[in-house]
Amino acid sequence: MYKKLTDLPGIGPKTAEKLNKLDIKTIEDLLRHYPFRYEDRNHILAVKDLSSNKKSLIRVRIDISTLKKKYAKGKRIIEVKCFDDTGSIHVVWFNQPYIYDKISKMDDSLLFGTVKDFNGRKFLTNPEIIDISQEKRNKGFTPIYNLTQGLSNNFFKKATSDYFEKYSDSIEDIIPDYLIQKYKLIRRKNAIQWMHFPPTEKHYQKAKITLAFEELLILQLGLAALKAQKSTEKGTHFTYQNEIDKYLEIIPFELTGDQ
Repeated sequence: MYKKLTDLPGIGPKTAEKLNKLDIKTIEDLLRHYPFRYEDRNHILAVKDLSSNKKSLIRVRIDISTLKKKYAKGKRIIEVKCFDDTGSIHVVWFNQPYIYDKISKMDDSLLFGTVKDFNGRKFLTNPEIIDISQEKRNKGFTPIYNLTQGLSNNFFKKATSDYFEKYSDSIEDIIPDYLIQKYKLIRRKNAIQWMHFPPTEKHYQKAKITLAFEELLILQLGLAALKAQKSTEKGTHFTYQNEIDKYLEIIPFELTGDQ
């Protein structure tokens, strides 16, 4: 868990340097770089049920004959028409020219993005393209991480998932068993996993409570150890009388009894 990042497969010096900017230097740091929010991808919506200004997940077929590139107001735009059994919607990407080749090779896809109204038509804007074969992996609550330049959210999702799977057996509980049972907490391994990929809101709350309890326990144990150390140390005795006598000899007046 405390291996250096450069010891991990797939992380070279440049990637490690970027991670260091987020104070991530070990596997432990990476697994404890928790999301700051989540996107609910549990429900695939029909095209007819899409609402404006909401992020939505849809499963659609792609009409390749409508795929086109264009420029408008200095922006590169890729547009294509997609549909399901309930209706159709125009999908657009701005300043992502590589999308054209990707879409041109696809028949259907899962798309996750924000629905916008423009000139009386609904558009799905800048959606994430999700491989159909990865549908199960991308369902649920998707973590959204704090990022730094050069590292994407998908990088953290994949790295966290891969390294957790590989190193999770080395995650040990800090909270004793009797406290886990008494307060109905969960194992540290499960808590870390559910902080990144909670199946439900309930799982996330359980993980959050367990890790908060763990931090409080560590703090209390540290304070108790410090208190015990102080109680066993002998104080140092300082004698100032000689220095006081020297000072009294040089002052130009005699001190009163109160002084």
